[in-house]
Amino acid sequence: MPRPLVRVSRAAVVLAFVAPVLALLPAATVAADAAGVTPTVADGPHLYASTYLYTGTQQTFTVPEGVSAVQVKAVGAAGGDAGGSPGGRGAEVTGTLAVTTGQTLYLWVGGQGGSSGLSGARGWNGGGRGGQSDTAGGGGGGASDVRTCPAAVQGCDSISSRVLVAAGGGGAGAGGTIPGGDAGQAGSSPSGPRGTAGGGGAGTASAGGAGGVAAPSDSSEYAGYGEAGTLTTGGDSIRIGGYISYAGGGGGGGGVYGGGGGALLRFYGGGGGGGSSLVPAGGAATVSDRGTAASITVSYDLGPVTEMRVRAADGVLVATGADTRVLTATARTEGGARIPGLDVDFSSTDPGQSFGPVTDNADGTYSVTLRSSTTVGTATVTATAAGSTSANDVLGTLDVATEGYTVSVATVAKTLVATAHDTATVTATAESTSGKKLTGLSVSFVSTDAGQSFGTVSAGGGGTYSATLTGSATPGTATVTPVVTGAGAPTLTGTSVATEGYTVSIATVTKTLVATGHDSATVTATAESTSGKKLTGLSVSFASTDAGQSFGTVSAGAGGTYSATLTGSATPGTATVTPVVTGAGAPTLTGTSVATEGYTVVVGSPVRSLVATGWDVLTMTAQVETASGRALPGLDLSFGTTDPEQAVGPVTDHGDGAYSAVLTGSTDVGSATVTAIVTGAGSPVVTNATVVTEGYSITVLPMAEHLTATGTATRVVMARAQTASGQPVPDLDVLFSSTDGGHRFGSVSDRGDGTYSARLTGSTTAGTASISARVIGAGSPATVPADLVSDAYLAPGLTATVSAATPARNGWYRSPVTVTFACTGTMLPTTACPAATVLSGNGARQVVTRSVTDSLGATGSATSAPVSIDLTKPTVKVTGAKNGKAYAKAPRLTCKATDALSGVASCAITTKKSRSAKGTLVRWTAVALDRAGNSASVKGSYTIRKPARRR
Repeated sequence: MPRPLVRVSRAAVVLAFVAPVLALLPAATVAADAAGVTPTVADGPHLYASTYLYTGTQQTFTVPEGVSAVQVKAVGAAGGDAGGSPGGRGAEVTGTLAVTTGQTLYLWVGGQGGSSGLSGARGWNGGGRGGQSDTAGGGGGGASDVRTCPAAVQGCDSISSRVLVAAGGGGAGAGGTIPGGDAGQAGSSPSGPRGTAGGGGAGTASAGGAGGVAAPSDSSEYAGYGEAGTLTTGGDSIRIGGYISYAGGGGGGGGVYGGGGGALLRFYGGGGGGGSSLVPAGGAATVSDRGTAASITVSYDLGPVTEMRVRAADGVLVATGADTRVLTATARTEGGARIPGLDVDFSSTDPGQSFGPVTDNADGTYSVTLRSSTTVGTATVTATAAGSTSANDVLGTLDVATEGYTVSVATVAKTLVATAHDTATVTATAESTSGKKLTGLSVSFVSTDAGQSFGTVSAGGGGTYSATLTGSATPGTATVTPVVTGAGAPTLTGTSVATEGYTVSIATVTKTLVATGHDSATVTATAESTSGKKLTGLSVSFASTDAGQSFGTVSAGAGGTYSATLTGSATPGTATVTPVVTGAGAPTLTGTSVATEGYTVVVGSPVRSLVATGWDVLTMTAQVETASGRALPGLDLSFGTTDPEQAVGPVTDHGDGAYSAVLTGSTDVGSATVTAIVTGAGSPVVTNATVVTEGYSITVLPMAEHLTATGTATRVVMARAQTASGQPVPDLDVLFSSTDGGHRFGSVSDRGDGTYSARLTGSTTAGTASISARVIGAGSPATVPADLVSDAYLAPGLTATVSAATPARNGWYRSPVTVTFACTGTMLPTTACPAATVLSGNGARQVVTRSVTDSLGATGSATSAPVSIDLTKPTVKVTGAKNGKAYAKAPRLTCKATDALSGVASCAITTKKSRSAKGTLVRWTAVALDRAGNSASVKGSYTIRKPARRR
């Protein structure tokens, strides 16, 4: 027979096949085992195995469909180690169990007995506990069994439902090399000087193993015994003495019946006995290799595939070459089991049909997508599961029908307008003979009007296909037909589409434009089809018979209207405005007329003359209006003048046809013509105005009052500025000057009435000066000065005179001195001239200072010449002789004087002699004179004795 058209993925088959076994293995193992595995063959065998390890809880296995017997291998848990002693090994039991599809088996994988380090804990599912001593005995290993009833379910005895049991090994005894008993074997019984610690007995098919018995020769306070095994459970090793022994006995292993616990003495304990196993008929039991973990493995063979049943999803294929249906083939054994992992192919008697990749659903079903051909009819599809040879292939068939279809364009109710861009939606529906709406087709449209075009076709719900039809510029009726590409030969039904003409008309422009070149009006055209449909989306513009007119951007409004701003020209008259439609056929076009009128500009006469200051200002105005009397704001209007020195500021548009600007005059006297200039707004009629500029003068007002030439005296100086017609001229920049260079002027004040004032500070120069006023930056006015007379000024002064009753001698007075003062100056002093002062006290270089102030604040002062006064006489005395004394010969007299003020001028002694009986009498007078002329004297006498006579 032919090989399949499409082969299933090998990886998919392998994973589906090994999933039950690999479910308990690490992910890395799955990948390694799966590599290179080929699909299973239909004629088998179809072997499956699941291994369960210790979890400490009940586990389950559900019998698959078509399975009536399973093979089980169970390994019981080993007993716990104690020091260097190994625990007993668990049993390995194999056998075949009769089962039914869907039945649940309950799997109990035994736990290994705890070692000494784990306090000899009981192995899960029946292991006995090791003796609790300094070094605990090993715990008994739990049994691994298969049950038909779960634990703790009412009405079902889980223990009695055991159909296969692999017993656990006994725990090792502590204190030496004392192994626990293997499954079905008694534990070791060590002996020594202290006695024998009996090992636990092995469990049997009908009873638990006997407990170990201690036969001690030492104190029983360290002894202990082993419990007997019971149904399912091994006996514990029990310490009964008052003291803790060094070593414990091993616990019994679990099983159908548990092994007995080992006895214990002070230094060693007996090994626990192994439990008993349950072997199904025809099965076998051995002791597992040391180190083998407890487990239960369930395996089975589902048998050969005997049936391939093919089914299809609901529906009928349509002859589009792209329609699809999902086919599913189910591979079953005679017992009804579904087999995954096969090599399955599909084929068809219709060579135009094709198949996608086959998917193994891992549940014995295989799916494939069938793609239709374009041939209407019935074809037979065959699913083939490959056997070990082609003779062993298993086939299944299914008849698959294919029907035809139609594509019809729905009626287009809209009438197109011949704009070449009006649009309508065209929709076609694809439907099979049985009424199935078809999607996924390649549908387009064509028209008998070559000017019509179609946009991109979009698929909608319910088998519909729509596109935008863009009409042509040709009125009439065209036929639109669908086109289907690459999907067979459906029945095609078209429809007719009507196209009508249209007109574009401009509404009357009621506004009369002004010939400014920028006056504007709105022009509006309406586009309407023959049937009265308002047309939007056209490219409309406007043209005028006046080449100076222009149009802004056209904007589309509601109701098929198109508007633009018409900007008029500078030419009065009437022009015709016509619409223009671009790229939208040849509509009927209707224009309208637009009128344009001229305008005038009148410059207003000024209300006064300018003053030739160069900065006097007037406001100039201009009034603009049309021939029909309409005011025209918004113009670019400026002013000009025939006086080149005059200037015009920015123009203000008042919005009512009036314009104004500030005219700044020049310094030229005379008349100038002012005109208005309109820029970029045609050629209006302009009426000018005349502006007159008159001169002015500035006169210093007469000053009759004289000024005193003190250098500080002040007065106010005033000047008057006025035009030739007598009008005051304020706001000037005025400066005063004088022919007397010593005159100074303060800030000039503008009094606002054409007069200007400043305060003049006079000089110290007497005489007549001419005062003038001049104007800065305001033309050249006539100037008239005025005279100012300044009288001479003598500042206040004092003189001091010294006098005394006696004249001075050597610069010293010896009597009181009088100082008198005399005052001089033009202005009266503010106080009386200083009075005379008398100096009457002793002192050297005494002076008197006085001052005087006049009414202007000027001052004068005088200091007397230095005066030295000495009114005290000097002191005088004579040395060399004492008054009234007698001397043998004449002594030498000396005159001594002192004076603390003026000093001693002289000190002299005069003597006068006379004879007496005693000898010569000498009288003296000493006179002292100081430098001021004061004198003092002192008198005395002495006697010169006569010499004695010789005898």
